[in-house]
Amino acid sequence: MSEHQQEHTEQVDIAIVGAGMVGMTLACLLADSGLRVRVIEARDSDRQSLIDAEQQQRNNDFDNRVSALTIASQQILSHASAWPLMQTMRVTPYTRMDVWDGEGSGNIQFNCHELQESCLGHIVENRVTLAALYQASLNIPAIEWQSGSRLTGLSECDAECDAESLDPSRTLTFDDGSSLKARLVIAADGAMSNTRRLADLPMWEWDYGHHAIVTTVHIAEGHQHTCWQRFTDDGPLAFLPVSGSDDQHGSIVWSTSPDHAKALMELDDDAFCQALERAIEGRLGKVSAPQPRMSVPLRQRHASRYVQAGFAAIGDAAHTIHPLAGQGLTSDYWMQPYWQK
Repeated sequence: MSEHQQEHTEQVDIAIVGAGMVGMTLACLLADSGLRVRVIEARDSDRQSLIDAEQQQRNNDFDNRVSALTIASQQILSHASAWPLMQTMRVTPYTRMDVWDGEGSGNIQFNCHELQESCLGHIVENRVTLAALYQASLNIPAIEWQSGSRLTGLSECDAECDAESLDPSRTLTFDDGSSLKARLVIAADGAMSNTRRLADLPMWEWDYGHHAIVTTVHIAEGHQHTCWQRFTDDGPLAFLPVSGSDDQHGSIVWSTSPDHAKALMELDDDAFCQALERAIEGRLGKVSAPQPRMSVPLRQRHASRYVQAGFAAIGDAAHTIHPLAGQGLTSDYWMQPYWQK
């Protein structure tokens, strides 16, 4: 059930379709705007239940989906009132980056002390960020929550919209027959955005020829609060620091050819960890205890435009790119860009 009892056809200022990290960040940033904001989520769950589920999962394991958040991203999340909550959950600062060419001698390193900063950023599990955003939004009366609603229709801007109109709007219709008017509709429902499709925004799309394997592993020599990345002929391998009760876990993102990814996924856990040790050239000692692996194809998607009258696409709904570049989100891959944002 929705936290907000919907009337026949309500009017809001902004309707955000999709309650992921992008949609919830925007909603929280609009806290002091004076606008009435409705977040529309397809899952039939209230925010407190989602927060409780994250807590339970965090007690059991790491989220394989992580993001590397720079100080700029931290500031945005602070403005959204989420960062202090994230710090009470689980965030891991990284102070160094070590990147090298696995087929040659090229090597580059970055250190926070060179920038006179305490760290370069933080590696954060996506579900931690999301739980904090849900928690922050509970304290913002202007944010309304509508769950269990699947968008089935999106009108053009009202016919009377013109320079004289004081209240142009679009009408959203849902699978239960209800409807909602909004002055601005935001598509924040991922790379396969149904909202963007209903707005008739074309996409450019192509395959990178890479699959990404993601998991979390135990590393004997510890992560040393460093982001490690080795480039190979097949693609980059990254070990990213995540901390629970110790500093001996790393979140890995291994981008490689589809055939190599398939072969890696068919290995048992011991053989897979041995392959990881070889691929990272043994720099982190013995690799063991992997969480369940996921392999996902990497595709580039880019909306032909991001805005039109009464509509905007953000996050994955606007574009997705290879995680190496780390500009935006790739939630439809069940992972997030691990590099700089």
